[in-house]
Formats: sequence, C-alpha cells, structure tokens
Amino acid sequence: MAITTFEDLKKRFDTLKALNERKVVAGWLDSNGTARMAKQNLDYRKKTGKRTAALREPPSNALIARTLNYGRKAGTTLEGVHYSAIPARPFLRFAMERYRALMPKIEQKYIPLVIAGKFDVDALCLELGVRLKDCITLAMRDSARYEALHEATLIARRREKNDSPTPLIDTHQLIDSVT
Repeated sequence: MAITTFEDLKKRFDTLKALNERKVVAGWLDSNGTARMAKQNLDYRKKTGKRTAALREPPSNALIARTLNYGRKAGTTLEGVHYSAIPARPFLRFAMERYRALMPKIEQKYIPLVIAGKFDVDALCLELGVRLKDCITLAMRDSARYEALHEATLIARRREKNDSPTPLIDTHQLIDSVT
C-alpha cells in the first residue's frame, strides 16, 4: 500500500504506535500468588537475614518455574522445616536466546505486512507469543544444558514409577502448562 495521502501516513504511524504499545508475554500464571509471596519472603530474608514462615499453599506453576529456573539455596523455615537446595537450570535465559535469534526473520516477514495493513497487530502479537512459548518448551527440553539430577531426585522419581533422568521434566505438568 503506497502512501498517497496524509491519512495513509497517519494510519501507518498509528499501526506502528499500536505495535510499540503491546507486550508479548509467555510463561505461567501465578494462580494463587505463591510466586509473588515467595519473592517477597526471599527479599525479606536477604534484607534482614531472618527466616520466614512457610507459605502453607500449594506452589503455583509460576513459583515452580521460577524456582527451577533460578535455583534455590537450602534453608529452614521459621517452623523448623528444612528444604534442600535446587540448582539453577536457566531455561528462560536459553529460551530468550532462541527467541532473539528468531526475531530478525519474524520482523522481516511480518512488519512490512503489518505496516501495509495486510496483517493485524493483534495477530502478530499472538504469533510472537506462540513462538515465545515454543522457545520456552524447547529450552526446557534441552536437558544437555543443565546440571544432571541428583541421586536423591532420581530415587524419588523411581519411587513414583518415573525413571526419567531429564531435568525439568518430571510429570510434564509444568512444561504442558506454559501459556
């Protein structure tokens, strides 16, 4: 679509503005707020050195993903419950590396179409979200990049009739819930 009028130019600028104002997110919803509460507790412990109470809620997928991505130091709650360390397996960093590598091809294909009015901004955002979700799941499956599971984890998995040594994928519940 050639720019022949001021109105055509304004439409293109409006389209670019709309695209610039959008955010594309992928990941997990913090359905019960446990990821937010755990982060607040962590910040409090770092600031004061004091222990915090256990959350007493089942962890949301967002909290599980955050813990697996960033890892966790061993510690003890106020109630005296000990929890073990979990090594960081930074799948989100690897997902973003993969996503950034895709972006030039996506931009080259879709941005001219969006500017010309042949492809909707919302449709582009949906496409980007799907690509980001795929990058996250691929990064989680790339087990060669992560520290191997500890023997205690493997034993626990075998007790649950799961003998997979693959980090980040146990029941498939977390990887299947990326949105």
